[in-house]
Amino acid sequence: MGKKAGAKGKGKKETTDPVELANIEKLRHAEVEVLALQQQLEVKEHETVVARRAERDWRGKLDAFSDQLTQQREDTLDITADVTRQYKTMQDRLLTQIESLERDKHELGAMCKEKDQVIHRNKRDFEDALAHKDLEMAGLRQNLEDMAQQFSDMLKETLDKMSERLGEGAPHA
Repeated sequence: MGKKAGAKGKGKKETTDPVELANIEKLRHAEVEVLALQQQLEVKEHETVVARRAERDWRGKLDAFSDQLTQQREDTLDITADVTRQYKTMQDRLLTQIESLERDKHELGAMCKEKDQVIHRNKRDFEDALAHKDLEMAGLRQNLEDMAQQFSDMLKETLDKMSERLGEGAPHA
């Protein structure tokens, strides 16, 4: 047994058996392939770690951009709502003001019409009164002229009577 074990051990070192050599060659080839695959696995694992790190970074950036976009949309909606509310408030205020001004315009127009009618009536009344006064003055002038004529006639008559009396009385003297 000892010889066999020794012989086997020696035989292994000196073995030139083609099957064993092929197996040894396959074993070496498999070991090289395993080492190459382990190296590829390490490279792939490293690439996977780097890719996952990059993916986390990109996801973080994506989440940040998504949050910013959401915030901007909310801000835009808030601003739009505020501007719309302000517009509606201003529009309502201006419509109320326009209605008030239109009412004032109609009231003032009616007042102007009334004033124009009053002015026209007063002017007509004044012209009628002036015409009446002119007629009255013409009548008074006529009366004055008539009275002056009567006074002149009376005076002449009185003078004639006085002249007659004086003339009657002068021959007496």
